Amino acid sequence: MNNPVTRREALATGAVAVGSVAGLSGCLSWGDSRVQWTFEMGLPVPGRAMVVENLVYVASHDGFVRALTVDDGTERWHFDTDTDLLGGPSVVGDSLYIGTYNGTLYAIDAGAGTQQWRTSTAGKITHEPGATPTRIVLGGGPVYSFTSGGDREWTFDRTHGYAAPHITENRVIIGTAKSGTFALDVATGTLDWHVYESTYVTPKLTVAGDLVVIGYRSSGVVAVDRQTGERRWEVPEVGHVRARPRVMDGVGYVGDASGVLYAIDLQEGEVQWRHESRGPIPSTPTIGKDGRILYFCSDQRVVAFDIQKREVVWKSGRLGALLFTPPVLVEDGLLVSGGGEKLYKLSR
Repeated sequence: MNNPVTRREALATGAVAVGSVAGLSGCLSWGDSRVQWTFEMGLPVPGRAMVVENLVYVASHDGFVRALTVDDGTERWHFDTDTDLLGGPSVVGDSLYIGTYNGTLYAIDAGAGTQQWRTSTAGKITHEPGATPTRIVLGGGPVYSFTSGGDREWTFDRTHGYAAPHITENRVIIGTAKSGTFALDVATGTLDWHVYESTYVTPKLTVAGDLVVIGYRSSGVVAVDRQTGERRWEVPEVGHVRARPRVMDGVGYVGDASGVLYAIDLQEGEVQWRHESRGPIPSTPTIGKDGRILYFCSDQRVVAFDIQKREVVWKSGRLGALLFTPPVLVEDGLLVSGGGEKLYKLSR
């Protein structure tokens, strides 16, 4: 009698993985020829996928980090952290960094999928690490900074709630769920400035030139000076913001929970235009290489929107769940994950 295969074992061996052939049959069942392939992750994808050359790196709630080929979704390797993952990976050079719910930071060889080193923290790591060639910064409770070799540099413990760090040339900037926005000296972790708001801050924010652009859960988008934290402008009409704005050519693009996509002039803080979609916009928009097509997720679909004509070019079929992570552009398509248990490659 054969021993039963557990769900974790099946996922680890690829027994339920779906590559390009099965992905095509899935595309027919959805009636949407844009789906090139799908990969069954087993549990929801908590954070963004990252693409480096021809590999896409993606994590899932069940503790696995995987490297798949962009062309057809074939698994190159997988790494089992043996605990929950609530954020995606960051890749810098030959290293992939991933933090776990129990506070462990892993450095994994991005080519081979083998562990380079690991270290522990006292907090829960709930978002993708901020990473540069020399430094890794974690948020989620205390803020930790490590060298690329895994040695701890400093700790800042005044933040509270989930946080995703943004590293600039001289600061680490973090928007937290309950404590406001902090700017820390990147080398020492000392506090440069702090902006407190009575409403919850979306845990992700965007740094655009000399501005930090922040979205709020209750309503509104606010810009503060990156050097001082002084408020520059606010757009209160924007509703519940769930993800960081996307910035290009002096314009910030952000969607809210009511399904409205906004284009905001970053210099003046004025709405240039708005577009109403059929469902909430839970993730950061992505802009094509030509700067004309903006891709965003709404109503369980990926939507391609022409910025110049201000009209929808195409929509994918419903992909079965809210898509909380931004679409990732690749040479011949885009990758979408989050909410559901699959990673999709769509044609553009």
